[in-house]
Amino acid sequence: MHQTNTSVKLFTLTLLSVLFMFAAPGLNAQKKKADKSVEKKTLRILYWNIQDGMWADQANNYDNFVKWVQEQNPDICVFCEASTIYATGTRDEIPLEERYLPDHWGELCARWGHTHWVKGPQRKSSGYKYGVCNYPQVVTSKYPIECIARFEGHRPDTVLVNGSAWHKIQVPGVEKPFNIVPIHAYAFRYARAIKADSKAERDSLRKISSARYDGEYQRIMEFKYTMDHSIKTSADPDNEYWIMLGDFNGYSRHDNYKYKYNDASLGFASQEFMNSHESPYFDLVAEMYPGVFQPSHKNTHRIDYVFVTKCLLNACAGVECPRDEFCKPRKVEGHKYCLPSDHSPIIFEFKISKLKMVLMN
Repeated sequence: MHQTNTSVKLFTLTLLSVLFMFAAPGLNAQKKKADKSVEKKTLRILYWNIQDGMWADQANNYDNFVKWVQEQNPDICVFCEASTIYATGTRDEIPLEERYLPDHWGELCARWGHTHWVKGPQRKSSGYKYGVCNYPQVVTSKYPIECIARFEGHRPDTVLVNGSAWHKIQVPGVEKPFNIVPIHAYAFRYARAIKADSKAERDSLRKISSARYDGEYQRIMEFKYTMDHSIKTSADPDNEYWIMLGDFNGYSRHDNYKYKYNDASLGFASQEFMNSHESPYFDLVAEMYPGVFQPSHKNTHRIDYVFVTKCLLNACAGVECPRDEFCKPRKVEGHKYCLPSDHSPIIFEFKISKLKMVLMN
């Protein structure tokens, strides 16, 4: 009897060992597959000028907008025009205390899994009905955001019309922080704050100013001021992760094969500045799509840009300028607006393996 029990135990142990030998590779493969699924290979960033705080979807509780952002699965988002302004379907401004955005961005971005957000400055201005600029920039993120500085400039010579800012985001596992510098530049060809005694005189002065492309020099001032107070405070920006992005409201000579404007036009001046030795940045879309036009405004022009330092350019895993069923600008009959925005988004990624990693013990 004792011998029989011993034989049974030995047989059982042998059978279990054999089964484990066959099962182990499968279990290991499943573990590796699971590890691979959670391993983060890229950092994915979404930029979009969402036209008056996604005015087109506010009556729908932003459901279409949220669903679309969820589908893109970004780690970081940067939005221009991040404030509610008008009542749905109208040009009637909503009082500040009744606007959902920007005060409730935390609630909105939580719907796509971002638990951190920060707003750039909203400059006080008598030029707006309720006394503050309507067009702040907002950053949302899976990771904590540190606001280093907000920039409004100083009257009368260095006013940043929509402001800009400098934020830092530390991505887990990456040694150096990402420096995010959103900006929404002055929009017009003529100079800012032209003074006149009548509308007719103002219109005449604006026409003269437009012919000189004075607005380009306002934009150059805004870019220079922002860089002087952010990236140019660094002793070694080429080896740091800097991204300056937003609605730059200017045309690039990189795209003139499409526009076919006079190549010597002063209308390229502000983007020439961004691509000159004055700037340590590289135009990410132009670098990744040489000779392939990628419009960002009403499907006709590129005025939204992502500028990065060299080390990020080398780590770029890809750039998308999606114009799918939801986000492609569509004209509204009898209205100046497009749906859902007059701008298209830009999505870009960086390979984590090409970024300097934290040294592990």
